[in-house]
Amino acid sequence: MIESVPGVASIDGNSELWGCVVAKRRFRVTRLIMLTAFAAAFLFQFAFAAGASAKKASNEASDFQPMKFVVVRSSSPACEPTCPQWIWANGEIVGDTPAQFQRLLKRIGRQRLPVVINSPGGNVEAAIKLARMIRGRGLDTAVGGALLVGCLPERKDCLETQKETGVYLGVLVRGICASACPLMLAGGVERLAGESSYVGVHQITTTVSREQVFYRERYQLVNGKKRVTERKVVQRKKLKSYKTTKLANQTKTLMLGFLKEMGLSQSYLAVAQGTAAADMRQLTWPELIDLKVITGFQAPESLVQPGRCLELPSGDNCIDLVDAGSSGKDIRMALNPEGLMKFVVVRSDETGCEPNCPEWIAAEGVIDTRAPERLEKLLKGLGQRRLPLVLNSSGGNLAAAMALGRLVRKAELTTVVGSTAISGCLPSSDNCRPNRDRYTGNAVSSGGVCVFGCVLVLAGGTQRLAGYHTAVAWSPPGGLSNNTRFAVDAYLGEMGVHPGALEEKIADSLDSYSQWRLYLRRLLTTTNLTVDSVVDGGICRQTPKPANCNG
Repeated sequence: MIESVPGVASIDGNSELWGCVVAKRRFRVTRLIMLTAFAAAFLFQFAFAAGASAKKASNEASDFQPMKFVVVRSSSPACEPTCPQWIWANGEIVGDTPAQFQRLLKRIGRQRLPVVINSPGGNVEAAIKLARMIRGRGLDTAVGGALLVGCLPERKDCLETQKETGVYLGVLVRGICASACPLMLAGGVERLAGESSYVGVHQITTTVSREQVFYRERYQLVNGKKRVTERKVVQRKKLKSYKTTKLANQTKTLMLGFLKEMGLSQSYLAVAQGTAAADMRQLTWPELIDLKVITGFQAPESLVQPGRCLELPSGDNCIDLVDAGSSGKDIRMALNPEGLMKFVVVRSDETGCEPNCPEWIAAEGVIDTRAPERLEKLLKGLGQRRLPLVLNSSGGNLAAAMALGRLVRKAELTTVVGSTAISGCLPSSDNCRPNRDRYTGNAVSSGGVCVFGCVLVLAGGTQRLAGYHTAVAWSPPGGLSNNTRFAVDAYLGEMGVHPGALEEKIADSLDSYSQWRLYLRRLLTTTNLTVDSVVDGGICRQTPKPANCNG
């Protein structure tokens, strides 16, 4: 006996189960069922380029490769040793893009880097996943590209040092974010797009794939009721798929829920669905604000500009050289020949001073965020000994400089500007080694430099000295915000230095007038002492003997 079996409810409103044929037996029945399933996947017809025809836009979009994620560090040497880094997301959003993004997030650990996106769009479902991953990490997003220094990451001959570190050097340039891309952009806590950025939307195109599934089902009759005991697929047959821009009610509800979750206007969906899939509507600046696609008027460059890392506090994406990549030393060698600040105890090698010779701490190099840790460790090793700190630095991280100054003040050290030579090498040199288990050398005023952040360290000394031919100046590499200036002024007040000492000027060699001016503003505590007053071999014959003389 053969009978027809009615169909079952559709799946997501897109699937149907049609009739089947059943061969009926006594107690045990085997039936062959033909199932036609409709599996829907969201796929965008992506495009970009303002003012271009739909055909041209499609051709240009085809030039994009699947999205890749690389970490980019500002190539400006002005910000070193602490520079802004960002994640550059470049290319078409495809199904496995979220998995790639997850791998990158795992690699960078707790670093909170903004995501700068340059994409023609792609898979809607993947874009939504990316948005939720970005929001979950509390990251900012922006529209932009990256001009890398030297090469593109796809090239096999890309700079080896950049490959090894996993961090590329570059600058941010204008970019596009079209089709599904704005959904990924929506994940940012702060979302930025410049006036030259292209942000475009259009209808969601749903690709409906159909498949016939034949399976064999066995069941038993128990008390007159059917109980399925086995179901096995025996054949699958692909049917012709089709595309539609009509959103199912369930899909529309899901999209509106996502927009609410991300803080975008519900009108975004209507604007997008009002533009044919073959076209692209560029959102104007007022529309981006009104639809809450972006959160402010700042340019994307504000997230990655070098000056971001000179502010107090600095941005979350300001990364020290030692944390820039797996081998940050390679980048440091390329961009920062001065090296990071080192602290070395040096004993005078002047003939005739033994057995009582003066000693001092040579502090040379750029101030990085971990410099206070290194100085604190050295001071603990010295115990109660108070050695003068001889400074030679072009500056660096302001927060670290103030931390150094507070350590110096707590230890009641004298600070003095000068250049130290150790057995023919500089203290900041990686190949500088002690002679017979100790460093010996000499220090002079000539060539000593203390600018920008170094001035804040100098201000921490209980006595502060800088002789003729040293260069002492505030000289910030760029304009600082009022908040940062207020924080610096408050620190100077804490150290008893007049804020007027930080007059912005080029660092020239001090003469009698400039030395006197710094004394009047209390940055220097005297005008008649130089580095010789703490390193000259003859000072240990004085009575009383200076504290830094060691027999």
